[in-house]
Amino acid sequence: MPLSRYASAFALWAALWMAISIAAVVTVFDAKFLLRRDGAAHLSLLLLIGWLSIPTLIGAHSLWVLFHRGGYRPGIGGYVLLALLVVLVSHLFGLTAPALLFTGLGVSGVLSMSFDLLWHHGWVTAPMALVTTGLFARWARRRWPTAPPSGPSPARSRS
Repeated sequence: MPLSRYASAFALWAALWMAISIAAVVTVFDAKFLLRRDGAAHLSLLLLIGWLSIPTLIGAHSLWVLFHRGGYRPGIGGYVLLALLVVLVSHLFGLTAPALLFTGLGVSGVLSMSFDLLWHHGWVTAPMALVTTGLFARWARRRWPTAPPSGPSPARSRS
């Protein structure tokens, strides 16, 4: 499977688990939410998940390609950094950028809100991102046991 397919699969995997983590946060902080019969409340949750999946998909795909360019395969520390950066990108571009554009808060207010959201939601999203990225990386290593050769192929090189 080429690198772009792994990156796309990782992006879909990350978006799926991002949706599950949002549902987990909503369930923990507002357990009564699941019992509501209000369709608008459930629709707003689905819209939030849909909105946040866009930067998650783009960020996860781009970061996977960046971390694996040239056939490089990161170690455990690289995958930890990859997972945390996907969480950060999702929060910054999914929540911070729209808040900066559409609210009356200044830059400092939006940044304060962003760090507050990361602090309150990070206890779910960061560990879930670490575990699911590790699971995906393990799956990818089993499917792609050797890194593709980087640089020119031996047939093309001039000796």
